[in-house]
Order: sequence, then structure tokens, then C-alpha cells
Amino acid sequence: MNDTSHPSQRVRFGIFEVDLRTGELWKSGRKLKLTGQPFSVLAILLERPGEVISREELQRRLWPDTFVDVDHNLNTAINKIRETLADSAERPRFVETLSRRGYRFIAVVGSADLETKTQSADASVHSRSRMKNTSRSRPDDGFWIAVLPLKLSDADADLADRATALIEEIVTGLSRFSYLRVISVSSTLQYAGKSVDV
Repeated sequence: MNDTSHPSQRVRFGIFEVDLRTGELWKSGRKLKLTGQPFSVLAILLERPGEVISREELQRRLWPDTFVDVDHNLNTAINKIRETLADSAERPRFVETLSRRGYRFIAVVGSADLETKTQSADASVHSRSRMKNTSRSRPDDGFWIAVLPLKLSDADADLADRATALIEEIVTGLSRFSYLRVISVSSTLQYAGKSVDV
């Protein structure tokens, strides 16, 4: 896999972050186990989110000079990706199968490298703003919004995953509005289970 073709070495989608250089996947800051061919398939899909990647291209990139059962290997890799991301073929949030054509990564993908730099810059701007002690906001700041984790009264893991998926969908939907600055889910997860003074 040639990961130098991707403009960012760290990408983020929802509460997941992928380091394409080191081959690591995290969910809310917790490292997940996804290696080998499944990770390589995910990395290829993340290179061109929203585009269909054909089975032939995947075969050419993953097994260029090898005679393997491509259908079996790809199906196994896609199933492992879905299992790790808690995704499903019937109602995909991340990896969509297009019959006889290939696969497409359908979630919104952003650069984690860029987001880290932006958050640092934003923190610096807001720090300077507080020091000036002014109530006027800059016109280019826009509206800031954070979606906090849902408070669950029960420890059901499936319910917790659904609640997390709902938060991801809300954040993704809000981020489509150009006048909103949406704080990433990974930044608001620190408030899970806590009372927060808005």
C-alpha cells in the first residue's frame, strides 16, 4: 500500500481516527485491532472517500502478482472492517458495497493532522480574545457548537454504541452548514457521564 498518495497521514471520521503511516486505528482515543489486509483495504477506501473502488483495483493493489481467492479475501477483509467499526452491510454508515462494482467509503472524512493544528490555532485565538476582555466576537468565528455524549442510565453496550452512532450522525449533519463550527466528537467525549455546565 502506498500511503504517500494521501494528502494527510492521519484521517478522522466520526469518533474514529486512522494513522495511515503507522497502520493504527483508534476509536475515541482507544486503539483498535485492525491489521493486515483489512487495514490495507480500509486505507485504500479512505484515500478516495465517496468514490467507488473496484474489486479489480483492490486486487491490483493488494495482490498484484499473486493468485489468490480475491472474492474470499476481500469479503473477509470487508467483514472485519465492518465488525471493527460496528458497521453493517444492510445499513452502512462507513463502507458501502456496490454489487458487482466494488466498495465506497461513505462517511465524511477529514484530516486529523489539520484538525489538531486548527484546534491549537483556535485555542490561541480564544486565549487572546479572553485577554482582550471584549464581548464582541470576530465575524469570521461563526457559531460554535458541541454535541455532548448522551447520558445513559443503563450499561448496555449495544445501546451505548447506538448512542455514539447517533452523536456521530448529528455532528456529521451539523458540519454540513458552513456557518457552524462543530467541535469534534473526540473532543467532547471527555464529558461522557459528567454533569456539564454549558
